[in-house]
Amino acid sequence: MLYGRRRCGKSRLLLDELRDLTQVASILTLIGQGCHRLSEIAGRLGKPATSLSRPMGRLVELGLVRRDQPFGASTRDSKRSLYRIGDPFLVAESTDGAALLIGEVEWTPRPDPGRLHAEIRRKVKNLPFAHERELVVGVWTRSGTGRAGHFGPDDILRALQ
Repeated sequence: MLYGRRRCGKSRLLLDELRDLTQVASILTLIGQGCHRLSEIAGRLGKPATSLSRPMGRLVELGLVRRDQPFGASTRDSKRSLYRIGDPFLVAESTDGAALLIGEVEWTPRPDPGRLHAEIRRKVKNLPFAHERELVVGVWTRSGTGRAGHFGPDDILRALQ
């Protein structure tokens, strides 16, 4: 997209195109917490679903949110669409800059931590700033074991205490 005569990044598009950033943050938070239907998101925000079509469209366009539709459903049938976070990949740096925590959240009923670890390692190969650093890979799931970089809600709560 062009802004004036210059190209602008995703963050500039968010600032220009989505007037109410609080609403966008709320939408992303609700999707991250498991609200996947437009009607449920609208209900939690106290807004009509029709008022969310533009911000949801922009979030999808920017790749921050993914819209899944059942096979054979019309693209205009938003009632059956599910919205999910576009890529739950997490990149964090240690305070001294020597290490990176790389991880992903998978909140499905039966996650495959081994597959997720392999996908994360594949993604890390494309990160130019990850070379020459210690990499700590983590996967967060509902049923985390607390071992081998596989964490769950209880592990997170223990770490915060």
